[in-house]
Amino acid sequence: MRLTRVFKIPYRKDLINLFKASKNLYNQALSLIKNHYKENKKFLNYYNLYKIVKNDYPNLYKTLQKSR
Repeated sequence: MRLTRVFKIPYRKDLINLFKASKNLYNQALSLIKNHYKENKKFLNYYNLYKIVKNDYPNLYKTLQKSR
C-alpha cells in the first residue's frame, strides 16, 4: 500500500523565493528558541518570538511579506 503522494510544483521564481524566505525565517526562529532555552531554561513563547524576529531581523520578516 502506498501512503505518500508526489506533487510536482512548476518552477516559478516567486514560489522559490517564498520557499527560501520561509525556510530562513523558520531556521532563525528555531535558533532563537534553542538559544533562549539554553540560557534561561524556559521556552520562548510565540508572542515574544514574533516581536524579536520582527524587530531584530526585519530583512527576514519583510522578505516573506513581499513574496506574497
